[in-house]
Amino acid sequence: MIFRLGGAILGLNRTGNYQGHIRELFSLISIIASKPKCAIPFPCEAIENIFGVSFRDYFENSSATDSLTGNPRIQIRTPPRNTEALHLRGRQRTISSGMAHPNLYKLEQAAPHKYSGGELRGASQNEFPILAGQGASLYSVRLAEGGIREPHWHPAAWEFDYCLAGRARMTVLDPRGNSDSFEVGPGEVVFVPQGFYHYFENIGACELHFLILFNTSLAETEDDIGIARSVSVIPPDVLGAVFGVSPDVFARLPKPAEPLVLIKKSG
Repeated sequence: MIFRLGGAILGLNRTGNYQGHIRELFSLISIIASKPKCAIPFPCEAIENIFGVSFRDYFENSSATDSLTGNPRIQIRTPPRNTEALHLRGRQRTISSGMAHPNLYKLEQAAPHKYSGGELRGASQNEFPILAGQGASLYSVRLAEGGIREPHWHPAAWEFDYCLAGRARMTVLDPRGNSDSFEVGPGEVVFVPQGFYHYFENIGACELHFLILFNTSLAETEDDIGIARSVSVIPPDVLGAVFGVSPDVFARLPKPAEPLVLIKKSG
């Protein structure tokens, strides 16, 4: 195995014989660790276990100058346990949410967004700040009997659905006009490409529970265009021309002020 750092080459074989280059490797680590934006976010003991040497002895008993650079040796220090600083993608991000564990979010214990057809709990950058800039969010969707996830599409993200419980019917429409309708049960997954129009409904006699992953950190409501609001902003005469019917058919449609998201069949 070869590491190239700053022009230096450290040869580490795969038989565990690291001793010949371990001093140089730790010297490089110490230089990296001295930079505020490159702090090593794991304890010194982890390095000891990986390389089979005494990390502490290396620094305390070695010479006062760095064997690789000739510069004064820099001590690596384990970051404080109660720090609120997280290093994300090479930059320091301060989490001010007050969460005891910034990497942990109790999704099912979060207060749900309630709709006529069910409940929605989300872990986006709004609820789980560590997700900011990571391109990921996760949602727990529970549809009551007869519940429907409003037909919609996501302009900026694909969607990966996992059925935990219940039975669903789902339809996906691609940009070429090809539709795919199918049933989904526990343990099955569905992938909806970015921008594809889709919906699902609960066709069982019990609650339907979906876990949904997106490749965006935005809240779903910030990357969701539902059919009700999209149709309601188009003038009735335009809709009449599109569908070949009288504009009066669409003039009577209500204009929802808020996204419907989860609705329930009447009757």
